[in-house]
Amino acid sequence: MKKYNIIARGKTFTVEVKGMQAPPEAAPVIMPVGAKAAAEEAVKAPMPGTVVQVLVKPGQSVEMGDALLTLEAMKMINEIMAPAAGTIGEVPVTQGASVDKGDLLVSMK
Repeated sequence: MKKYNIIARGKTFTVEVKGMQAPPEAAPVIMPVGAKAAAEEAVKAPMPGTVVQVLVKPGQSVEMGDALLTLEAMKMINEIMAPAAGTIGEVPVTQGASVDKGDLLVSMK
């Protein structure tokens, strides 16, 4: 039996594989807990709305759960949080901008 720690969206999961071994070319990528992913992550609008306030700028470091911006949708103010620790890349939206569901709000590295 093999045990692997898998990190997905900032959460660590322990997976046990019984009775088989993964071939070397399909071995899982194991990162230390707290390590930053090298891939860029896109934070997209979860719903249509209006950007009330942008709280970050390119190059800024953020931790998982930090507020990136506030979005007004259906007369409610929603904080959009960082899904993982990283560095802010592109911020293509500005205060007062209207966004549709799925529009890019912030990219992170």
